[in-house]
Amino acid sequence: MWKTIPPQQMTSGSLPLRCLDLGHFPRPWEKAKLVLLNKPGKDTSDPRAYRPICLLSTMSKVLDKLVAQRILHHYHSNNLLNHLQHGFRARKSCETAGFELKSVVMEKVKANQAVCLISLDVEGAFDNVCWESILFRLGQANCPNNIFRLVRSYLRERWVLFETRATRVEHETKMGCPQGSCSGPIFWNIVADSLLVQTFPCKTYVQTYADDLVLVIWGRDKSEIEAQGEAAMAVFEEWGEVHELRFSPRKTLLLPITFRRKLSVADPPKIRLYGHMVQAVTDLTYLGVRWDGGLTFHEHFKNIRAVVDTLTYKLSIMTKKWYHKHPCLLKKIYKGAIEPKILFGHGAWGHRLQNKAFCEYMDVVQRRPLLAITRAFKTASTKALQVLAGVPPLDLKAIETHCSFLVIRVHEDVTTHGQSFSAEDYVKYESPYETHPAAKGGIGFDWVEPSGNGLEIYTDGSGINDRTGAAMVVLYYGQLIHSDRSRLSDTCTVYQAELFGLQLAAEFCLTLNATQRVNIYSDSRSALQSLADPTNLHPLVGKVRRLLQRARSDRGVHLHWVKAHVGYFGNELADREAKAAAGDPAVKIEMPTPISRLKSSLKAITIREWQERWEMTIKGRHTFKLFPKVSVKCLFWGMVNEVLSGHGRFPYYFYKYGLGFDDLCACGEFGDAMHYLVSCPLTDDIRGNMRFDPSCPETLVSLENIPHLCSIAKRVRGMTPNL
Repeated sequence: MWKTIPPQQMTSGSLPLRCLDLGHFPRPWEKAKLVLLNKPGKDTSDPRAYRPICLLSTMSKVLDKLVAQRILHHYHSNNLLNHLQHGFRARKSCETAGFELKSVVMEKVKANQAVCLISLDVEGAFDNVCWESILFRLGQANCPNNIFRLVRSYLRERWVLFETRATRVEHETKMGCPQGSCSGPIFWNIVADSLLVQTFPCKTYVQTYADDLVLVIWGRDKSEIEAQGEAAMAVFEEWGEVHELRFSPRKTLLLPITFRRKLSVADPPKIRLYGHMVQAVTDLTYLGVRWDGGLTFHEHFKNIRAVVDTLTYKLSIMTKKWYHKHPCLLKKIYKGAIEPKILFGHGAWGHRLQNKAFCEYMDVVQRRPLLAITRAFKTASTKALQVLAGVPPLDLKAIETHCSFLVIRVHEDVTTHGQSFSAEDYVKYESPYETHPAAKGGIGFDWVEPSGNGLEIYTDGSGINDRTGAAMVVLYYGQLIHSDRSRLSDTCTVYQAELFGLQLAAEFCLTLNATQRVNIYSDSRSALQSLADPTNLHPLVGKVRRLLQRARSDRGVHLHWVKAHVGYFGNELADREAKAAAGDPAVKIEMPTPISRLKSSLKAITIREWQERWEMTIKGRHTFKLFPKVSVKCLFWGMVNEVLSGHGRFPYYFYKYGLGFDDLCACGEFGDAMHYLVSCPLTDDIRGNMRFDPSCPETLVSLENIPHLCSIAKRVRGMTPNL
């Protein structure tokens, strides 16, 4: 193998490429180290309770990745990827799988059909997939010969090494996709796609996510569903026999959709798999979402609430012990981990956000994390806790996330809170598989300063008064010889304008007849870095990159970054032209709206609706006096929240909950939080150091007043007996 490569080309990059050319996978790279991971909740004495992960050598992973990329490109360019497979696919996810499954079920339910779901599990799918099936499917797809030979070589004479302190075992494997490899998911999808093209009964729908399968059956009544189900199970059994795979009857579950009472769990359809009756259940979990027969998803969120409460409790203990001086830590964890966990699966249950009771229950799920973030009394209103923590209501955040998903991933028009968004208006990113992996490459740039010699092109983009413009100027030995500018759509960002300026420069380079060196200067480092990144899928980046590659094929075109507004004549000239373009009366170039505009618009709607709710609710009115405006930047925690929420060691509070004899302060006045903040003589000395307007309570909450508010809360605590 090594002898076929010239010494001058003996690099870590040339060896895998040579393997691709020869269609050979080196034998030493085929040996994998086996690591066993425990499956949670499984009996450790059962061998099936462990998930085998194969650790490959670095060079093996490199070649494995190259093979996977080329197979994906071949399948995509020939439109061979089945749209019903959502696992390990670009632009596919658990959310898209859940959304399509929900759409099919709801469509049939609305058509007054009886519907049931059946989830199926392939026993040891990745470990038992037949190598002959993989090679047969690659041959059917007319896979390039070198890739086919390399995969055949890769699947031949594979060894697995399992090593412990007590023993060392080497075992030759003759089946299965190595779990932990880049190509393993691809090989499984290739085989699983053959199931999706089978002829199923007409009133069925099959969907897969890796080795998780779900079957939807509908019909006029239970008997028709049973007939359709038996026929579908026969297809599954036959396919499994051909590919030497078996479905687990024990893990196969049937969920009758009881919505509209067409079916019931007490008398479910009777369907058999391998002669075993499929077990009927009241709910089943598919891709992390618990589906129930009534399609309410109440059980799902009850389970999520229990998980979130437990997680929050454990995090509170940890942060209290080690990070008690960092109040923003829990909020960061909530925004980055807990909230996404709660909202996971919105593709399936997102339509339920139109139900008021469903949205109100989301506040219940959110409450425990809010208490942990603010460390307020547990009787404080959830509405007030949201304001004190700077965390929007969970249902509004779910609506924001779901609408973004519908527009970006499903390409569906949505209307939320009176504002409409059309999917056609927004940028659609390119597929990562359109370009052959070997042809992918970025356009590099450097930091060389302008010399004033030869042909120099300066580009710039500008945004003024919600308008954007792009321009480029051409200098020849410091003299202006050409310029071009365009006003872009008002929804465009400056980033798009900078890229369009580079597009103008690339198009000008293509008009040059003489072969010469051309230097292009831009002060937008983000635009230049996007062009240098071969994985950037923005359509405008791809267009500019292709134009520059064409221009480079005939002449020396070089990109440079220059610092803005430091006196470079060409850069200042391009900046003036870009600003002038933004001020032009008419839009010259229409461009799609960036996704960032969609997300910022949805966030603005969330804040607006949150503000309206805060003004209309009857809860948390003490906090409303201090915080009439909501903000995500707000975060108050600890003792100060006793006076900000009104729930603390006050006579009124104890009396309200039956823990005190009266609601009067020691001074004889009504003893609520506002009394101690504004008028109590017992806190007058502290209040004298504060700057606020007594007629405007919101002025109490300022950065310089926070320490004094904490002092008031501490003094009130000292005056109130422990109960």
